[in-house]
Amino acid sequence: MKKKGFLGVTLLTCLVLTSACGNNDSGADSSATGSEGESNETVNLRMVWWGNKEVHDRTQKVVELFEEAHPNIKVSTEFTGWGGYWDKLATQAAGQNLPDVVNMDLQYFAEYTNRGLLADLTPFTEQGILNFDDVDPALLEGGMVDGKLYAVSQGTNSYAMTYDPAMLEEAGVADFGPGYTWEQLGAIGEQVKAHYGSGTYVTVPQDLPAFGFYLRQHGAWIYNEAGDGLGYEGDQYLIDFLTMVDELRKADLTPPPDVVNSVQGLEDQLIVHKKSPFQPLTSNEFVAIAQAADRPLELTIFPSLEGGEPGQYLRPGQFYAVSANSEHPEEAAMLVDFFTNSEAAHEVLMGIYGVPISSKILSHITPLVDENTRKTFDYIELAKDYAGPMSPPDPKRQGEVVTAYESIQEEVSFGVTTPEEGAKRFRAEAEAVLSRNAQ
Repeated sequence: MKKKGFLGVTLLTCLVLTSACGNNDSGADSSATGSEGESNETVNLRMVWWGNKEVHDRTQKVVELFEEAHPNIKVSTEFTGWGGYWDKLATQAAGQNLPDVVNMDLQYFAEYTNRGLLADLTPFTEQGILNFDDVDPALLEGGMVDGKLYAVSQGTNSYAMTYDPAMLEEAGVADFGPGYTWEQLGAIGEQVKAHYGSGTYVTVPQDLPAFGFYLRQHGAWIYNEAGDGLGYEGDQYLIDFLTMVDELRKADLTPPPDVVNSVQGLEDQLIVHKKSPFQPLTSNEFVAIAQAADRPLELTIFPSLEGGEPGQYLRPGQFYAVSANSEHPEEAAMLVDFFTNSEAAHEVLMGIYGVPISSKILSHITPLVDENTRKTFDYIELAKDYAGPMSPPDPKRQGEVVTAYESIQEEVSFGVTTPEEGAKRFRAEAEAVLSRNAQ
């Protein structure tokens, strides 16, 4: 795993150096003023993204700033919530009608690149249209396949444990922070239960990404490199993981399934109502949950494994990519660069996509953002110290694998299935799904 990660960074370093040596006209300065060589011919682009109303409003404003900087380029925008976005994009892809610039997520990235739906952006870095002078090469890794760049991260995040320091202190938990282990979560749960009574829990990471995190700590990963099968040998890892969570549940230290199922939205999370001092999440979700809780919360890394490898890694919150069918890929790449390098754009976005990948932009907006957003910026700096190389992108049909895992996890939590039976069934169901990727 580590060897593959370091090779990726080497390729990325070459890419960034190439970008630095190319024409820099569309870098940070030109993103605000336009470039001298632009044609007066009107170019029409389409752009699509997902998000809530705040994301829509801020992204639309950045598009308008881009049009002001490049008067000959007109951008028609489309947006929707997450739920309908991928169905919409799949329909457009089937009709060879993808917008020029598409919002892309890591879990669908491999599928869209493998189907040839995204343009290779490497030539635009060589020409200086995409400028990565101020970007750590590792932050581009998630958007690369076989040494070629197909998507540009719009913000970095990482898995995180949100915690309420006041609740922990009141329960007698001292010096909580990086280095705590999975086993210590149980001990903390005992302290929390003893102080607050039954009905207050430790919320532990237990979904499929959390299991992937646990596998990384054992030097393995969920999927094999080809994406047509599982990547870990035997069932013991999953048996151990499901058993660990199940034992906490049986001890009334982590929420029972009926409580878990009652959480329908952000406002229902237990930490919001002081029913847990913890909430696992991705760091770009922190601001919203801190606002819902309306009290000081903090961020730290996921649990560690004593003697294990780093489970933590930095990941793109989301990407922008250029569709392979775009008639104006250069102008589309200019728009992606504007979202990456324009100070004016980021004065509007204010970290809504995650921590900006450009160090120059990050330095520019850090004094401007609110306290909770600044905490996410600080957290990414902390996570870097505990992070290993990023795992390969999720394969096609991974959504079906997630569904299989969630079903089995729920059965274990209700006592319908044992961890041993669940691990065996997950392997059979996941392999059946993933084997279709080899056809």
